[in-house]
Amino acid sequence: MEIEFNQKAIDALGAEIAHATEIAFNRGLELAAGQPLDQAVDTVVRELAKAGVEPNAQGIRDELAKLGWK
Repeated sequence: MEIEFNQKAIDALGAEIAHATEIAFNRGLELAAGQPLDQAVDTVVRELAKAGVEPNAQGIRDELAKLGWK
């Protein structure tokens, strides 16, 4: 049995997922403005989860710390 892959469809789906993830991450950042780091991480994680993404909380914590959250 041979399986054919439609690379254009796979690439388009990947782009849609990346776009949805970016929107959810940015929404989380907007909601997290002014929050302490731990609360901001929870906020961003929650927004990503709503978008169907399995977020990496430690990676998000690291990114928020780079952006100046304390």
